[in-house]
Amino acid sequence: MKSITSKLNLKILTLLAFILILACQKDEEVDVNGQGFAPPSAVDQMKDIMKSAAPKVQKFSMKGEASAAFIGAEGVVINIPANAFVDKNGNPVTGLLTVSLKEVLTPGAMILEDKPTESNGRILVSGGELYLRITQGGNELRLADGKSVEVRVPTDNFDLEMGVFTGVSSDGNFTWVPAPNILMQQCGGDSTSPDPSYCFGLDTLFNWINCDYFMNDPRPLTDVVIDVPGGFDNTNTLVFVHIPSTNSLIKVTNYSNGVFAITNGYRLPVGMVVNFVSIHADIAGNYFVSYQNNTITQGHVENLNYQFTFNQAQLVNFIQSL
Repeated sequence: MKSITSKLNLKILTLLAFILILACQKDEEVDVNGQGFAPPSAVDQMKDIMKSAAPKVQKFSMKGEASAAFIGAEGVVINIPANAFVDKNGNPVTGLLTVSLKEVLTPGAMILEDKPTESNGRILVSGGELYLRITQGGNELRLADGKSVEVRVPTDNFDLEMGVFTGVSSDGNFTWVPAPNILMQQCGGDSTSPDPSYCFGLDTLFNWINCDYFMNDPRPLTDVVIDVPGGFDNTNTLVFVHIPSTNSLIKVTNYSNGVFAITNGYRLPVGMVVNFVSIHADIAGNYFVSYQNNTITQGHVENLNYQFTFNQAQLVNFIQSL
């Protein structure tokens, strides 16, 4: 009897194991046509590399019932008053809070973060981008009525036209939109911010914030054609234009017939000095980089030459140095 029971149990276990294997296989993708699965494009792989090397989130702690001030690694200052936050139900928040800050002030950081200075088809003059989030126990908080958080973004030259834009995502697309009700003013020259700064108060926490205004250069505008070598296209090549005088970054995505093009609201002023930056990846994991400085002419055509060959670490170091 014991032998029969043992054999029966063994058969049951075997049957259960077989069912489990079938259930696992059901969820697996099956290549029914024998064509193989398409790997990520070289551009997607480069985006993953850049995302991993993007500016890191800096975390600070504070108590909700007390005021606090924080200074980021790049000089952004956050001043928070006492009793400033409420939870999603509007209840006052006390106890330990986490302040998360990311500073994206340079063109290299903007490339790595994939946050060009563009707003619905127009170029922005930028004083720097940042990400700000306040949480308790992982839950996002909002500002209490009548409270605001002061933000100071360092600058070498204060621009009176500068305003505030906030980041908006829709269907996987990100853009900057004006926040006209937020007043921008100059501050600094004190112990907290010894250098001039763009200062503004937030009565709503938007997460992504940008000191910006729409480029309004009076010079005539022109389309720009960016010619790349054969075999270089929008699946394996990224193209950017950096404008040093305005700290602007354009991500050039318009590709057709072997060339990238800047048209419509992204057209550039004739006489403007820009840096063309392009990265191409091959199937062997090499990264070819073009970095060219030029002055825009009417009907400008830029023929890119790829002067550098980098591995992944060298590529990241190059972008971070921009």
